[in-house]
Amino acid sequence: MNLLGNWPAMASTGEAVLFSCSAIFMIACAIGVLFFKKAAYSAICMVGVMLGLAVLYITESAPFLGIVQVVVYTGAIMMLFLFVIMMIGIGATDDYATQSRGSIVAAVVGGLGLAAILIATIGHTTVTTYTGLAPEDQYSDEPITALATT
Repeated sequence: MNLLGNWPAMASTGEAVLFSCSAIFMIACAIGVLFFKKAAYSAICMVGVMLGLAVLYITESAPFLGIVQVVVYTGAIMMLFLFVIMMIGIGATDDYATQSRGSIVAAVVGGLGLAAILIATIGHTTVTTYTGLAPEDQYSDEPITALATT
């Protein structure tokens, strides 16, 4: 039995090595996001994850997505996040230990209510089968012409 039979093959050994190295780097940074106590360190690890994703985009011949990943997400959003951390202070805390029991119970009840609404909504949805386009001419420009006319 071939477990990797349906998986796509890497284009070259270099691509496999680059993917492996960036995957290990991204996983280490993601673990850092989870386990660092200071928010600034977690944000820097998140920047590492986003840069690794940009490397993967560029490797897969999507340079526009890689540049947008660096400029928009890593450059703008994460720097805004770090700016907010610096504004409130690195030592700021939410004091989870001193919260009242009533607010914790209200949060749990609200979360369970939201989950119930979500489950009920998913349960009542109907899935229709997709019939597809008419099989007359797959290479016709008729949908584009109709859209332009509209």
